[in-house]
Amino acid sequence: MKTKLLMLLIVGFFSPLTTVLGQNTDVIKNKLALTPPMGWSSWNTFKKNPTEVVIKQTVDAMVATGLKDAGYLYVNIDDFWSTGRDANGKIIVDTARFPSGMKALADYIHSKGLKAGIYTNIGSKADYATLASGGYYQQDINTFAEWGYDYVKVDVNFAPVRTAAAYNKEFTEVAKAIQNTGRPMVFSICNQGGRDYQSWAPYIGNSWRVGPDIDHTPKEKRLGTV
Repeated sequence: MKTKLLMLLIVGFFSPLTTVLGQNTDVIKNKLALTPPMGWSSWNTFKKNPTEVVIKQTVDAMVATGLKDAGYLYVNIDDFWSTGRDANGKIIVDTARFPSGMKALADYIHSKGLKAGIYTNIGSKADYATLASGGYYQQDINTFAEWGYDYVKVDVNFAPVRTAAAYNKEFTEVAKAIQNTGRPMVFSICNQGGRDYQSWAPYIGNSWRVGPDIDHTPKEKRLGTV
């Protein structure tokens, strides 16, 4: 566990640059992520199988190994923590994987002196395991704030249109929803690189993607030659 943790620590999940490009201060006035956030994300190792047990083990390891004291503060729960929505549009937590619920998990992370991160998508698809907040931006962000999360990663897997203008529109709505909660939460734009991110992302988020996923799978295996 400790070896995997050390290998997958990410120095600055994305590229902030939040003080140099003249952003709209109404959106970025939270003064978060002025230096690159440091911590850990569940995606690269656990992908579709994050669990409460794994997250708590990671939290404990970050404290025990001294990583927390070195500034690695964020523990980010990536995709596959929910199972859709109820009749009122409320997010349903996957209680098989997270039996104590997401608020209790954030509380545990905080009890160890760390900060908690959570994941959603723009767009309108919300089925088993993969959450999309389109049409529910304020409701979902309010939920994350009520649960006590400090960092929100918003992906583009279900974006209705993949253009810079569309991203600008959707992510601006998310930024306003975060601002409306009054809770300081790092807004991480996961645009998966491209789409002229430099023309819009710095004005909206605290950090943003500048490239595709990091893939540790050997090239030969990816190409099907082994």
